Amino acid sequence: MTAGRHVSFILILFAAGLAAAAPAPSRLSPNTGYGLIRIAISGSEAAREASARKLRESGDVSFIAGLTDALFFLHADERGPLLAALRQLAGEDPGPRYHDWVELVGRRTEITPAAGYLDWKGSLFERIDKHYRTVFAPGAATLIRPEEILWGGVRWDAIPALDEPPHVAAAAEREIDDRERVFGVSIGGERRAYPLRYLSWHELLNDTLGGQPVAVTYSALCGSGIVWSTKNPAGGRHTFGTSGLLYRSDKLMFDRATQTLWLQMTGEPVLGPLAGNPEPLAMLPMTVTTWGEWKRLHPDTTVLKLSAAFGARWGYRYTPGAADLARDGVSFPVWNKSRLLPQGEMVFGLRLLDRTKVWPIARVTAQAVLNDRLGDTDLVLLGTADSSSVRAYRRDGHTFRSGPEPRALRDEADRPWQVTEESLLPPGAGTTEKALPRLPGHAAYWFAWYGFHPQTEVWAAPAAGR
Repeated sequence: MTAGRHVSFILILFAAGLAAAAPAPSRLSPNTGYGLIRIAISGSEAAREASARKLRESGDVSFIAGLTDALFFLHADERGPLLAALRQLAGEDPGPRYHDWVELVGRRTEITPAAGYLDWKGSLFERIDKHYRTVFAPGAATLIRPEEILWGGVRWDAIPALDEPPHVAAAAEREIDDRERVFGVSIGGERRAYPLRYLSWHELLNDTLGGQPVAVTYSALCGSGIVWSTKNPAGGRHTFGTSGLLYRSDKLMFDRATQTLWLQMTGEPVLGPLAGNPEPLAMLPMTVTTWGEWKRLHPDTTVLKLSAAFGARWGYRYTPGAADLARDGVSFPVWNKSRLLPQGEMVFGLRLLDRTKVWPIARVTAQAVLNDRLGDTDLVLLGTADSSSVRAYRRDGHTFRSGPEPRALRDEADRPWQVTEESLLPPGAGTTEKALPRLPGHAAYWFAWYGFHPQTEVWAAPAAGR
């Protein structure tokens, strides 16, 4: 070995010895770590600073989620020691706000919370409502990252769900303006409209339509209205309430039998007993349209009807836009975003097996008839500009265009097809064609859709001349 190589070898050994001698960050036990966070949010100023310093010096990143949860329960001018600990542990500084750190926890998916995290979260959220202690039960099955669950500002079941609410015939409804938005549902030959003026307050209702139990759900923060079949595998039905909790800005519902949390955007049980063997809800077709269009197409429809006195029980004012005004400026962090479309653009989304795709609603309604494909499925989207409504159907190789009448299409052979809520009906006698079924999709803000479907396809208009 030459002298130069000998010296280099000694230096390498010396550096390795220094690295071995350097004290590694201590990994705290769950009891110790969560105990220190409790002191940091409830002890004296000196105790808070001392406990935060120990957390900071430990280098244990598994307590970042717990520290972030704790920020919510401290006044802004008391957060200094915890923020210092978080900055040291995370190796970055996203900002001073609680929501800044929630986004960091969301995107730092490589960080796993210390054991006992659900118990920790339950003990904190119990300060808000006792039900949360049960929800965040130690060992509960979960399909989502519980560290991303936030409190949405209302207590458990404080937004009252509607159960089999009253409805009237279309001719008896004299308060709803023809331009008002409604959720139109048709099941088993029975049709019903659910005005947004009610759902924007209550957000959830359990009903029966066409003999089928359903939940009509609305997440105002995500702009998503969805109808789910609530039949359960045992032959009964689920009924739902609002938990007051959010996940990526979407409302978390709970079923009343087991208090499992369900995602409104996907219909999946995600935390609690039913998440252990998940059976997602089946989405049903629903049309977001105007009251005028819906009752014109379906004069036999009924419509949800609530009195002003009923709404006054909770301080709700059933006038268009009143609920939006009450929550003006309220937003919650969503960490995974895409700039392919404006965050607040309304899109129509479809999920077929493991493939998803969205179409900007304004572009669909401008085209009226849009032939497209998702995976192996040929589909056609029908848009109505006046009402901004979108419906999707299978097309099975056909190519459609607008017909001479509003509820008619023409195929590639110029044959007429009739548009119904349930399907596209083929030409009359003598045809071997089958009806083409409706596909259940729904509208949402782009940020909300992408938050749950980051692998989604996004429709782009064909280039001119193609």
